[in-house]
Amino acid sequence: MTPIKKVLIIDDCPINSFLSQKALAEFNEDISTKTINFPEEALDYLKSILDLSINNLNAFKPDIVFLDLHMPQMTGFQMLDELEKNEAFIQNPIDIYMLSSSCLERDIQIALNKKLCQGFITKPLNQIKLNTLFR
Repeated sequence: MTPIKKVLIIDDCPINSFLSQKALAEFNEDISTKTINFPEEALDYLKSILDLSINNLNAFKPDIVFLDLHMPQMTGFQMLDELEKNEAFIQNPIDIYMLSSSCLERDIQIALNKKLCQGFITKPLNQIKLNTLFR
């Protein structure tokens, strides 16, 4: 697996985002994180990431995305559906993992059946889960 250097956390709850950032920092202090708390803003960011990377070498292009499932205005499922419609994103995908407090088998199966979803992780993010994912 390619070393993970940049992680984008998309979660409407700032506390959950903070806890995920802390877990990642404890796992590897060299990982840079960016958080976005509004799903629409995150979707716009992800859709534009390829242009940002081409035009700005300093743009934050994540190696991996942790995406919350239950958010207001747009769920993680809806965000994945929208990204699947973006041909540029499909051609240059970023690994996306659903990070959710849901333990419902139905939610897990829907997530895993999404083309862009690489896996489903239950909150909170911790060292055991990160070790399993990154090693």
